[in-house]
Amino acid sequence: MTAGLERPRRYPPSFNVKQKVRTMLGFQMGVLGEEFAVLPDNTYDEALVTHLVIPPPENVPSYAREQWYRWGRVWLTLGAAQGDALVRVMLFNGVTGRWRADDWEAPDQGRTRHMLEEGTQLIVLGRKQRRRGETSPRNPVGWLIEAESRPVRPPAPGPRGSSSAPAEL
Repeated sequence: MTAGLERPRRYPPSFNVKQKVRTMLGFQMGVLGEEFAVLPDNTYDEALVTHLVIPPPENVPSYAREQWYRWGRVWLTLGAAQGDALVRVMLFNGVTGRWRADDWEAPDQGRTRHMLEEGTQLIVLGRKQRRRGETSPRNPVGWLIEAESRPVRPPAPGPRGSSSAPAEL
């Protein structure tokens, strides 16, 4: 490199440039079972679905003193190694207290990635049968969760040093 000519600084996607605060990302990955967990009428076998819990932000290591975190953005990626797969995705948002369910296609030799609602705390995944009588192709479907934690200001101490107000979101 020529002296005086530097590349523009590129921040990693987990760096908040405005606040100069690094948000910590947590990763989880795995593979769905080979059996169909969800039937075409959306009934499912509890023993065959995969429950994914987004870890609480307090579990994220912090290098700042007295730092508090809350759930931030979450991304879910699905991918199939051989042949397309239909996956039923059920999401629970702990902030709103609501469930949402969708069918996602895990493409052959590819992946699909979605950003989930902020506050998503539980994801339930199950391979879905497209039509009655369809047999499981036994192709692996992988999943990846990327979770972000956002720092928040701790509540102001009340009388006698105890916290009397919730943390500022």
